[in-house]
Amino acid sequence: MSDITMCTLHSEKPYYITEINKNIYSIEELNYYLYNYLYLVDEEFFSESLIDYIENELKQKNCPVTAWEYAKEGGILTAVWNLSGIFNVGVDIDLRMIPMKQAVVEVCEMFEVNPYRLFSENCVILACDRGGQMVRSLSARGIPAAVIGSAEKGIARVIRHGEETAGYLERPRADELTRIG
Repeated sequence: MSDITMCTLHSEKPYYITEINKNIYSIEELNYYLYNYLYLVDEEFFSESLIDYIENELKQKNCPVTAWEYAKEGGILTAVWNLSGIFNVGVDIDLRMIPMKQAVVEVCEMFEVNPYRLFSENCVILACDRGGQMVRSLSARGIPAAVIGSAEKGIARVIRHGEETAGYLERPRADELTRIG
């Protein structure tokens, strides 16, 4: 992969979503619709006209990133929860693979907060077909990245700590910062 394809093209031509009586102009707006109105989506929603719009108007044929979620309030685990919920798939993630500075770990231990449920700035969780290639491409540009897990069939959200299963991802809750005040 020689370049990162940023999938943020906005079209002059809208795609009309009848269920909410709105036009969308970008892949981000489509992702927003899918996330917030998932209960309105059925098999007919993914029509040939929508696929044609994505490929031709938004020029998303070769986008390496399927979806993304910013890790903000609630941290990385909330972002993983939200991203897996958008597609109604399970995940299998390894906490040891998440890049984290040792100073963050030590400060979190001192305040007894979970660093994975802590507000994260400048952090995004990407879903892509070729994670290893994406990591190499980002790393070559000085952007820290790692493959932390995979999407899985079913709805189980498994958390590992190395080879051992540590449990299952719980529903998002208040950010750890609220605990320390």
